[in-house]
Amino acid sequence: MLDSFLGNERLKQELTLLLQTDRLPHAVVIQAEEGEGGGFLSKLIAAAYLKDENGLVERGIHPDCILVEGSGASGMISIQTVREILYEANKAAVMSDGRRVVLIRRAENLNASSSNALLKMLEEPPEGVLFLLTVRKTDDLLPTILSRVAVYRCQSLSKEICVQALLDRVPGCDRQRAEEVSELFDGRLGLALRALSDSEYAVYSALGKSFCEAAVSGNLFDILRDLSEAADRNSSKLLLQAAVIRLRRMVRTGEGNVARLGFVLDEVTEAYNEITNNTNLKLIQTRLGYRLAGKEE
Repeated sequence: MLDSFLGNERLKQELTLLLQTDRLPHAVVIQAEEGEGGGFLSKLIAAAYLKDENGLVERGIHPDCILVEGSGASGMISIQTVREILYEANKAAVMSDGRRVVLIRRAENLNASSSNALLKMLEEPPEGVLFLLTVRKTDDLLPTILSRVAVYRCQSLSKEICVQALLDRVPGCDRQRAEEVSELFDGRLGLALRALSDSEYAVYSALGKSFCEAAVSGNLFDILRDLSEAADRNSSKLLLQAAVIRLRRMVRTGEGNVARLGFVLDEVTEAYNEITNNTNLKLIQTRLGYRLAGKEE
């Protein structure tokens, strides 16, 4: 049922049992960092719940699977969008024996108003409707929403599984390259696949590794040098994303001073979020560099 989702054996077993016995909670959150497959797993769950054997959910054309996504530069999910989707959820199912799925991707993009609108539906859900939310961090959801959902956490793949998946899926990829990319992205298959197919992504991801080393050591010259290589908003986000991934792994494995790593991780994450919110890029980069080096601007 969920076999095509790699790794995460215990998680798959638990979800499969709940689906097979019709005991899956009416509201489920799939927590996964980018590249860990949260979106893919949520589609597999939706397909299993709707008993979709024709791949309609995967293709985005199943009439009983309602997809909710953010819009605009901010990616925010508006209250109007939620209201429209919830109206649709109350309609009769078309082809799934009374079952429907509301799939909300990147639920962290719900604002206060849209979160509260969703909360009302979670408190009194329509019969047969499964709410599936994907999120990177559960801290970004309202506590009241968290209290009404079941959270399932995805994990990155082991190096062996990730490397084999890359060899199977990327024509011409040799083992050495697969191992390098798997290590760079800490087993996050989605990001590793993107790096092998998108040369720009690969370049800035590798630069993120260099920047991470400079940031941890506090070398201002090297920090600003690496940041200056990412001259636009997109490339800067790619660089910082790669740094965040590496920093989190270093924290988890105890590679270096924990307090320093935590400080750098917080600063880089904050800068990434500021860039996402369309703040002045050059100012963010300069301020980040001086803070990491422990100097005044």
